Amino acid sequence: MAKVYKKYNCELKVVDAFGMKSISIRHDDILHAPSVLVTPNTEKPECSLTFQLVPVPIDEWDKVKAAGDDIRNIWNEYLAGTLTEEPRK
Repeated sequence: MAKVYKKYNCELKVVDAFGMKSISIRHDDILHAPSVLVTPNTEKPECSLTFQLVPVPIDEWDKVKAAGDDIRNIWNEYLAGTLTEEPRK
């Protein structure tokens, strides 16, 4: 069973199958967003962000920070249980 949440220019997907949980987060701005690694530990899931090891022009930094903030915001709402699932179309 999959649940999909869309908010903050992100898509957070939770798949629970055969007793295993998988959580992924994707940001709409793939050029500036960090890579996301989620460890779905049943006690307390953890989200880690990895930024690319390339120089970021100073005028692009706001986009990188905004994407990281978006991911942090959707993750915090997921942990708080305040996200609502995207209706199926």
